[in-house]
Amino acid sequence: LPQFVAFALCASVGRDGGIAPALFGSGFRDTTRLALSDHDMWIAIARLNKESVLRAMDEFSSLWSELRAAIVADDEAALRRILQEARACKERSAS
Repeated sequence: LPQFVAFALCASVGRDGGIAPALFGSGFRDTTRLALSDHDMWIAIARLNKESVLRAMDEFSSLWSELRAAIVADDEAALRRILQEARACKERSAS
């Protein structure tokens, strides 16, 4: 999933009307470095693991929609819950 998120993020920024990458700091560079990966290899991975990749994308899309809805609704509690959940996950994976 991180690979395809990096591809999508770079593609969305690179499209007409997107924000110029020069305006981003090191976070953008670090988040999107995976987009430099071999495209043929990742096409093969996506095709061979189609169901798993789609399941991960669906789960991500659902959470992305939840995050977006919290921002639209100015729902600080929901936004805080999602961000805290993310931090807890990252802290567990770092140890």
